[in-house]
Amino acid sequence: MTHRLRSFSFALAAAVLTSAAALAQGPPEMFVVHTERAVPSKLADYEATTKEFVSLVQANRSLAPLFSFTALQGEDLSYSYITPIRNLADADAIFASFEALGKAAGDKWGDLMRRSGATFTSTDENVFMNVADASYWPAGAPVTPQNAGYYQLDFYRVTPGMDREAEEIAASWRKLFESSKVPYGYSVFRLAMGADGPLWVVSTPAKDAANLAEINAAAVKAIGVDAWRAQVAKTMAICRGFDSKRYTVRRDLSLPPAGK
Repeated sequence: MTHRLRSFSFALAAAVLTSAAALAQGPPEMFVVHTERAVPSKLADYEATTKEFVSLVQANRSLAPLFSFTALQGEDLSYSYITPIRNLADADAIFASFEALGKAAGDKWGDLMRRSGATFTSTDENVFMNVADASYWPAGAPVTPQNAGYYQLDFYRVTPGMDREAEEIAASWRKLFESSKVPYGYSVFRLAMGADGPLWVVSTPAKDAANLAEINAAAVKAIGVDAWRAQVAKTMAICRGFDSKRYTVRRDLSLPPAGK
């Protein structure tokens, strides 16, 4: 877990370096996404030490009032921790809280760091911005990020130099969903800090795997197969790569916001 916190701190520091020009338009809604790959034979130990870390923070909540995260477990045994930050001041405050937590926990902190560090093989982290004007949320959507138990995340690795085209296609997807009155919603994010940009991510929440299949089928049916295929072709034409992954929400490994 020492590496976990060091890497997470690096991601927060990266958020602080986000361009001043972008921030001049108002602080964007940002998320630090920290991913760890657990050792397959040590999954039980990995999850146990993660729960210990959550309990330690909960026991010292006053030292890290802004720190929270939602844990997602991927099909590839990766674990991603999604931490929202409202602005750069939040990033600074969370970064400072790690040192305070270590001092408060004393020897328990070092012991937990050692045991946790032996349960995962590698980490990476990125900072994403929410693209609200490209996201689609119809009134009364039955599944939202607040009640989701499962996610499909589609990673569109856009060809460098085609950012304007990506924005146009994102807007056309939303318009297509709106005109077709698709009853389910999705969120769009773009990479703000990381090593794999330009990268856009579309997040579709569901209750479970079966519900996700229903949601995807309903969207294609509402829009029409031919229109859907044409839109997908336009999207892929500006991409250098694409991945679609599925994740289960792990609320037992998540750290809720202070007071919740």
